Amino acid sequence: MEQFSEDVSDFWVSRNGNVKILENPSALEFMREGVMSYEPVIIRGLINDWPAMKDWNISTICEKLEATSIDKTVNKLTKVNMTPDGYGDCLKSIPRKVDIENLDNANETVDDAQNNTDDCRKSSSSSSSSSNNDRRVKTAHIENDHEESTQISSEDVFVYPLECYMTTQLFKDMILNPHSDDAVPYLSLQNDNLRVDMAELMEDIQPSLEIADEAFGMQQPEAVNLWIGDERSVSSLHKDHFENMYAVISGEKTFTLLPPTDIMYLDEREYPTRKYQLRNKKHPDSVDSDQIVLHDRLKHENLELYESENPSEKIPWISTDPEDPLILIKNPKFKYAHPLRCRVQEGEILYIPAMWFHRVSQTRLTIAVNYWYDQKFDFRYVFYQSVKRFKHEKLGITDDDDDV
Repeated sequence: MEQFSEDVSDFWVSRNGNVKILENPSALEFMREGVMSYEPVIIRGLINDWPAMKDWNISTICEKLEATSIDKTVNKLTKVNMTPDGYGDCLKSIPRKVDIENLDNANETVDDAQNNTDDCRKSSSSSSSSSNNDRRVKTAHIENDHEESTQISSEDVFVYPLECYMTTQLFKDMILNPHSDDAVPYLSLQNDNLRVDMAELMEDIQPSLEIADEAFGMQQPEAVNLWIGDERSVSSLHKDHFENMYAVISGEKTFTLLPPTDIMYLDEREYPTRKYQLRNKKHPDSVDSDQIVLHDRLKHENLELYESENPSEKIPWISTDPEDPLILIKNPKFKYAHPLRCRVQEGEILYIPAMWFHRVSQTRLTIAVNYWYDQKFDFRYVFYQSVKRFKHEKLGITDDDDDV
């Protein structure tokens, strides 16, 4: 494991190195320095002339969406993700109560855990600390009305945010004037939302990036997504099977990036799923039976976790948080990893190669657009799968192991 890490450092990605910066590169230079070397690069000078760079802020975006609404008597709706704390699509540790006498059946006894809205940083810490056993019992005892002793246990679950509609004005108000008891809105749906739901904004940007079209050999991206959020929202460590061109229009994005070979040092396993819903599932309004429309501010206490529609569903996810100060205590293997950290400023594009792991946050209110281009499943995918298989089958390392 140590030699493998040194080889990656010597011939590919230096540990704690810098992300290369390319100034207004040609398609050939981008291909050579980014795509062919299979590493992230920051690109400058490509989007300076976009109208969005001069005109976009959250107010002007909302005004433009409202101006193009067909029915002027109906407020324009925007679909956003809502969480109590800014952490969705991540792991949380939720409590359960079990009878001490029936601890052998603890994995089958689940109590109401939906009131838990702890910060996901704390929950990810719990996730990592419980990496030896996903369902480790924690020894907090209580007495119930029948004086029968019970014990609090916990379980790590993958959490989906609440997807809902709200008026553009409400979204703007909750972003610009947050209240301490608000749920956190994040426009972060990865469903080609710019082209599908907000096509009127496309005239302010390019439909695709020419150097990416040429480098990837594609006519157009698979998706173009708009992201609007502030420092409260964090995307936990994950990977995508897309070539990602991430352009910051205003604000600043912070990325922690790790090469696919670092799967050797990350804890990944399957987790049961939960999803945030309105408390008691009382929808104030709906587009249809599955779509919620908010007309007033949503308080974080009005969100709770429910089991997903498919209780047996499990999601493979990574419990390792590379920005956790205690990472080397919780996951000693991480000392062999190769994290790259960068801040992407307005007017810059970060190229994230397919399958590179990345954790994302904002330092302040940030507006960004990303282009997803389909990944080619070539030798890189084969190599990643081989490393992952070697980790489990040859080295005998499971994601429950703490030992190096």
